[in-house]
Amino acid sequence: MINERPHIHAHSKHHHMKRHLVLRSFIFGLVGVGLALGLLALVGRLNFGTETPVDSLEHLGPKGDLSAFIPKPILPGTNWMMVSLAKNGKVEDVSKKDFRLSFEQNSKALSFKVCNSGAATFSENGPSFVVVKPITATRMMCPDSIMNTEKALVASLESGVIYTIEHSNLVLKSSGTLYTFTFSPNK
Repeated sequence: MINERPHIHAHSKHHHMKRHLVLRSFIFGLVGVGLALGLLALVGRLNFGTETPVDSLEHLGPKGDLSAFIPKPILPGTNWMMVSLAKNGKVEDVSKKDFRLSFEQNSKALSFKVCNSGAATFSENGPSFVVVKPITATRMMCPDSIMNTEKALVASLESGVIYTIEHSNLVLKSSGTLYTFTFSPNK
């Protein structure tokens, strides 16, 4: 029995060491995967100065993914053309009407053109902004449908909008209305 006991003890010690090595390998594997994912996330956020200037891009249209070329931070120095307006479950295609929204590069100023052209300053808070009154605008008369779009957009900007970037689109949401703009390198 004395000979068997060390053998059993050695076997159980060997089994315990195997488990310890397997557990240690598993932990090191998890740490390695975590470090690799962290590094990938960090590299994805770094800017190595390879951005192409927005002014030199050709417009790729609403289906092209221009998100890599949209400067960071997102709003300053960008120009957008409205492509659709969605309210109460109805989506209206306005891509042919040349409605525009532009954000100045070095200030908190924006301009718009629907029927009238206008300008204002805005206050940004995370993924939302609100236009600070007063809004200066021309006072032309246009068809009712265009005037209604303009009034709704101005009211939304004054009450505040939440914005997101989806591919090459800027989506503004306010009071159940979604305004979708496509990135445009031209003002």
